[in-house]
Amino acid sequence: MTNWHAAWGSRLPKGHKMQNENEQDSSIALKSLVDSHEQPFVVIDKNYRILAVNTAYEKIYGFAADEAVGKRCYEVSHGINKPCHEEGEECPHDYIYDKGEPRICAHIHCDANHRMHEVKVSAYPLKGMNGE
Repeated sequence: MTNWHAAWGSRLPKGHKMQNENEQDSSIALKSLVDSHEQPFVVIDKNYRILAVNTAYEKIYGFAADEAVGKRCYEVSHGINKPCHEEGEECPHDYIYDKGEPRICAHIHCDANHRMHEVKVSAYPLKGMNGE
């Protein structure tokens, strides 16, 4: 079973923004933060949109960051057009936003070649200075 880490946040931390590698900015790119993790790591917003993926995610699942970022997590990870909890999967998304607490669950994710991967999702809320 692959460990798969995800963080849910309604917005990026102050001073950080999504940026592509060609942009020059004094703030730390979100990509460099997620790349500090050796296991696949994804940042997902309140609307299920993927904000960033790390290099480990790209290698294991075969999706380049520009293919995943901006899409909904269930579209990329499950190949479906509605949240996975509506398909009977345990999903930490609602729990993270309702309770604001970490959640761990097992999932089946598919890669870019439609191969299934059994994963342990460790999900963590990201909160800004205002607590959201």
